[in-house]
Amino acid sequence: MKSEGSGEGGVMVCPRCGKVLRDDYAFCTHCGWDMRSGAVQGGFPPPPGYPYPTYSVPPRRVEPMAMASFICGLVSFFLVPFLPAVAALVLGILGRSRIRENPQLYEGDAYAVVGIILGAVNIFLTVVLVLVVVVSVLSHPGV
Repeated sequence: MKSEGSGEGGVMVCPRCGKVLRDDYAFCTHCGWDMRSGAVQGGFPPPPGYPYPTYSVPPRRVEPMAMASFICGLVSFFLVPFLPAVAALVLGILGRSRIRENPQLYEGDAYAVVGIILGAVNIFLTVVLVLVVVVSVLSHPGV
């Protein structure tokens, strides 16, 4: 029983269990129904009331290092300027790496990117401020 499309990329619904399948499948991958002849693969159908197993994909969660990078980036701007910025940079890079390695498990790339940006900007501003202070102290030695 075809539900939409045909040929390449089309789908069909198994008339026995309702599983959505590609239209080029010969048998239902869920219940074994022969999609061409209408018989069950293996000869016998499962007993009535047979509970078909359901499989679900675990939900993705925010990668902890990416979230920590974001928090350290915020802390570096509002509380302590330098050390949390370095932590934000390092944790953001590590978090993005783990997200790329396991995209089916983790999300939160935006948190890592924002943490990296906040950390880098804070380090840059801290270095500029230290240079301005050093230059102003050296240019006015007698004050």
